[in-house]
Amino acid sequence: MPSLSLGAIAQSFLKKLDIFFIRLLFLNNPFFKEVIKQSSFRWLELKISKIDKNPQSLALIKQIIYLIDRDYIRSQGTREDRQYYYEIARFIKRDSWKLREILAQEYIKKNIDKVIDRTVKIDDEIGIAIASLKGYSLLETALIEAKEIIQKKENQKLISKGSLDFIASSKKDFDSNCAIARLALDPNLLVPIANYFGILPILFGFDINRASSREVLDWSSHRYHLDPEDTMQIKVFIYLDDVDENVGPFTAISADKSKAIAEYFNYTVGRLKDEQVHSIIDPKNETICIGRKGTTIFCDTNRCFHYGGRIKERERYVLTIYYSLPTSTWFPLFPGDGERRNLTPLMRPSEDSEFEKALLGYELV
Repeated sequence: MPSLSLGAIAQSFLKKLDIFFIRLLFLNNPFFKEVIKQSSFRWLELKISKIDKNPQSLALIKQIIYLIDRDYIRSQGTREDRQYYYEIARFIKRDSWKLREILAQEYIKKNIDKVIDRTVKIDDEIGIAIASLKGYSLLETALIEAKEIIQKKENQKLISKGSLDFIASSKKDFDSNCAIARLALDPNLLVPIANYFGILPILFGFDINRASSREVLDWSSHRYHLDPEDTMQIKVFIYLDDVDENVGPFTAISADKSKAIAEYFNYTVGRLKDEQVHSIIDPKNETICIGRKGTTIFCDTNRCFHYGGRIKERERYVLTIYYSLPTSTWFPLFPGDGERRNLTPLMRPSEDSEFEKALLGYELV
């Protein structure tokens, strides 16, 4: 059994101490209290540089500033940085988190009888699950609704990121009354996600997209990657047509094996080629999600390397629904920390539903 060096033990201890130290700063340091009040990281840096000319002290302050800068964490942060940010966010939002834990248990208890397949489980070690809701009336209505939208809009000029063209989105095309929005708030999706998270999630948004590029684009979602917004999130992919191996199936690697890949390549953000991934894991360990129209895939895209949309024969259409935690870098970390990104502005919760208020991020964010 290999022994740990004293340096490794000390380093591990210091990492844990760092989190404690940052928490202590938030609670007791007057400068951080002031920066939360004034919402200006630059102001804090200048303030401290005037009273402390020690370069090492200033470097430490800058490091801490970056750990609470959600734009930096999302665009440049390392996996360790994101874990630190998650710990800080959990601590700051601990009261809301606790209430979401309670709401999750209440929601599951209240809605479990509405779930048509209770065997669907997103395993913590795997982070992936596949369900069939075939015959479920709300799903069938949502599929029809999606097809009507595609026929109406797909020949219009679409927003594209190369690998995907976006036909419609919750940001501008859907209100609470449409079937797709009601499906996104349905227990058949929410119960497995609430069980996986341990808290009631936030419906961050959804869209209908089309994969149409037959060229594999190295910089796009055609290549293996992890999403950078948080340490955990769930995306639900619902096929709007039958998908086989020639129609760009969503492909993912379990969370435990993805962790090994990320550690080997010291992964932060960006794309990995298949040969890089396959040098660490056998291709047999890939989950290639082929399925009939209506196939529903749950994946933690923060923890599981994934790609999709490498089409060969015909275009692929998917409804993608995004579920977040309050710790996501899309949401303010503290009062005054900018605005939340809101991709469901047309959806309104029922006045008497504490579940919908939390699910849509009107409360406990």
